[in-house]
Amino acid sequence: MASNEVLRPYSGDRYPLRSNEREWFQERFGFLADQEAVGYGAAMGRCIMPIRSPDGSERGVMEWGYRPKHRRIWKAKNEPMIHWTQEADYFDGVYLVEDWISAEKLWTASSVRAVALLGTSLNAPAVAEIQAHANHVIIALDSDATSKAFMLARRWGAAFASCKVQILAKDIKDMPVEQIQQMVDRNNAGFDTFSRMSS
Repeated sequence: MASNEVLRPYSGDRYPLRSNEREWFQERFGFLADQEAVGYGAAMGRCIMPIRSPDGSERGVMEWGYRPKHRRIWKAKNEPMIHWTQEADYFDGVYLVEDWISAEKLWTASSVRAVALLGTSLNAPAVAEIQAHANHVIIALDSDATSKAFMLARRWGAAFASCKVQILAKDIKDMPVEQIQQMVDRNNAGFDTFSRMSS
């Protein structure tokens, strides 16, 4: 670890989502992440979302508030602060999305593994980590960051066997589940490596 690296592990309380928070989450985003994936913060209206490594271990948490909008990252390990969803039915490729909710909703809706950049930036350590776990990437940032997605593809695309930008009319976190599934199916048609593994 670099001598100037300061880690700030989260030491606050974590609670299961309360019933009104679960209802809000379901109504707002059209899905509910696993109870272990979303914890309830001590302050009303704030969620504690674990930032996971490729192996599923927690490398930090993101404190995310929606009343009012708020975000803060607590870093427990000297690792890239990008969040990986669970291993899925698809392999050798990942979607790069902007936020934690989009990543988890994509995985829940379609069994595609996703990486949340927790923003719209990439750096060499994050690219190296993604490269170690995926040969093919589809960059699907929020609809207001399409030009940034193309910038990332131009800068980092050569690190992968293939790199594609998915242009979104609506953010993944706001898309109906059926629309997410259709998008994934269209993309899978052109990527043998995104095909379902045989059961």
